[in-house]
Amino acid sequence: MFRKLHFCLFLLFIFSFVSAQESKLEKLIIDAKETKITPKNILEIETLITKSEVDTINMKAYKLLGDTYRDLEVYDKANQFYQKALFIAKKNKLDKKIGGRIIDLGNLQRELGNFKKSLELFAEAKKHYEKSKNYKGLASLNGNIAAVYISIGREKEAIEILVPIINDKNIKPNMKAALLINLGAIYSEAPTYKTAVKYYLEALSIIKSEKNMERYELMLYQNLAESFTKMKQFDTALFYNQKSQAMLKNIDSNELYANLYMLYSEIYEGKLMPKEALKYLQLHLKYKELSDNAKAILKFENIETLNKLENQKLDLQIKEQKIILLENEKFATRTKITFLILLIIGILFLSYYLIKKQRSKVKNLSHVIHQTEDKLEFTQTKTEKMVMNFVKNSDFIERFKEDLKKVQKNTNDSESKTELGKLLIEFQNFKLINDTKEELFNEVDAQFSYKLNKKYPSLTEEEQKICILIYLDLKNKDIAVIQNLSLRSVENCRYRIRKKMDLDANENLSVVLQNL
Repeated sequence: MFRKLHFCLFLLFIFSFVSAQESKLEKLIIDAKETKITPKNILEIETLITKSEVDTINMKAYKLLGDTYRDLEVYDKANQFYQKALFIAKKNKLDKKIGGRIIDLGNLQRELGNFKKSLELFAEAKKHYEKSKNYKGLASLNGNIAAVYISIGREKEAIEILVPIINDKNIKPNMKAALLINLGAIYSEAPTYKTAVKYYLEALSIIKSEKNMERYELMLYQNLAESFTKMKQFDTALFYNQKSQAMLKNIDSNELYANLYMLYSEIYEGKLMPKEALKYLQLHLKYKELSDNAKAILKFENIETLNKLENQKLDLQIKEQKIILLENEKFATRTKITFLILLIIGILFLSYYLIKKQRSKVKNLSHVIHQTEDKLEFTQTKTEKMVMNFVKNSDFIERFKEDLKKVQKNTNDSESKTELGKLLIEFQNFKLINDTKEELFNEVDAQFSYKLNKKYPSLTEEEQKICILIYLDLKNKDIAVIQNLSLRSVENCRYRIRKKMDLDANENLSVVLQNL
């Protein structure tokens, strides 16, 4: 008797416990529709589902989790929970619910860009709605089909579907708002931006009076910002984009952030503020990459980790600060070491470069010294020969002059005496000097004459001879005597030479000729 009583009490306890768990689960589902669901709530719902045996509650819970993970862009988990909800609906042969869950899967595929698969799922959902005569569901389904048509460029078909649904008086406000957004998007692509703005504003007036429509409101602000940007009304566009940014603080969506920053970039570009435009373009690319990766490889955040992060937020913040400090210290140390290594390498390279350069200079200087010594030796030899020739010529001139004087003295003819005097002067001033001069020019290094003529072909023969005498380190006075020119003529000739050689005022003509 007591055993039977204990067994009954045990069953009653189990039933009460299960019922309490299911009631708690149902309450969480209802609360989630009224307020924003938290990671803690999600984890709690996932735990309670495993203990619940009521299909209707479990199906709602799976649907809620699917919607939540889809909003978080955790598409693999969203798909998993939608499939579980669909399985329960099929098990209980609930055509209306089957159609709804297939639509959820179709919308998920649409967000992932699999439009063909999305339309196939919508076609399957349509069969179940027609079977269950769910005409409101069909209207909603047609709105989703229109959204896909917009995405694949079949706008005309989308308008034909949307307009009758929007004009239906029995349509729910939230659905009407969603369809108005789609219709506005079509006209925005047309582009007929004024019409698009009209539909967006109508949708906005509906959404503001509805609950749990924050995501649609945010998207509307972004759509309005885009339309006003296209219409070049940048201040109005900035106003709506800032409204969307304020709402994004409560919605975690890389895709919406990417769109937000792209709009900012376009607005500031239109306002001729390129620096701001570039900043927001870079942010757009960052969030777009995150969004694309999420869709491409289905790499999503773990909701249990989010829950743990929330529960241990303070501890993690402290740890993060410590890690940041350690990382900063490590980075500073690595930076110092890297800097020192680079400095040492730089010093070594600089030393090597300076030594190599110094060696090259020494080698060049040695070569120049040898060349200069050769030239000096050559010049000295030529000068000695010239001196000897001048000495010989002077002696000869003196003797010859004395002989001419004697002849002049012994000659009685005054005319002859005059001619002899002229001959003496002419012989002294021209003949001997010319002989010495020609000998001098013939003995100059042929290579110098060749280089001079090749580098400065515009020099005249007289100017080349002056260059040779300068090269032999003769002064202007000596050059004037040898060339039978006035000192002024020699200076003028040097000026012309410098001009033809394109020398600066601080360049020495003699040095330039020596370096040929």
